Amino acid sequence: MRDDGSGSPATWSRAALDPQLVALAMRQRGLNWPAPVLLLSVPSTFQVATELAAAGAAEGSAVVAEEQTAGRGRQGRSWASPLGAGLWLTVIVDLVPAQRTLLPLAAGLAVRQVVQQVLPEDALALVKWPNDVVVAHGPVAPTHEATQLRGKIAGVLVEVREERCLVGMGLNISLTHSELPTGVLATSLLLSQGSVTARERVLVDLLVAFRDHLTRVRRSPQALLAEYRSHSATLGRTVEVTLPGGRQLCGRAVAIDVTGGLIVEEMDGNRELVTAGDVIHATI
Repeated sequence: MRDDGSGSPATWSRAALDPQLVALAMRQRGLNWPAPVLLLSVPSTFQVATELAAAGAAEGSAVVAEEQTAGRGRQGRSWASPLGAGLWLTVIVDLVPAQRTLLPLAAGLAVRQVVQQVLPEDALALVKWPNDVVVAHGPVAPTHEATQLRGKIAGVLVEVREERCLVGMGLNISLTHSELPTGVLATSLLLSQGSVTARERVLVDLLVAFRDHLTRVRRSPQALLAEYRSHSATLGRTVEVTLPGGRQLCGRAVAIDVTGGLIVEEMDGNRELVTAGDVIHATI
């Protein structure tokens, strides 16, 4: 972590996001989405965004909270969202049904890009299928099979409400060990020694990256899939998948198909397409 000039390590500020700085950064980056709704404390940004979407808010409208008191991830799990310690947001998106399966991948790649920008050179930001961003270290592309996982740093949650897509993103920025959930291998930009950057900039960088990846969903899905595969922490590994309904699937993650699903090859050579499920990397 860099020094702030005072002789002590610089650290991430937990001061509330400044709407004027966010608006300025959006103009500088050419992001013409509506200004994010910045809130202090809410049960869940998903809840507020659902109401805005139902009221006709434009695509790109985002709800950002300093704190979530009932933040949630996939499968109804809770998501730790301490005050000012991360970016907790939900973005409204409009996609036709055929494109929606790639939305979690696009959001994950956007978060991965922003995380990688601030990580030290010896660390990698990778996407773990279907919805996590993890920090790792080890060999670089073309494969990441031998990378060693440091922890989950971000998660993505996508739901469709009344034909509008809600994309939730949670990025751990300054969470300490004591603030991270127990029993889960997790980290933050602080613990990963990420370069200290104003949270306003990180937010706008994330929104810009998400806009760009959303454009790829619409115009060049094959390029999006190729990028996802190149940054995958899952491909090539032995995985254990808990499928909806509770069935267990074990095998090697061999491909991401055109819909964004994970293809798992079992020991007998049988291949199964997984479109939803909890994935554990058995080899890390």
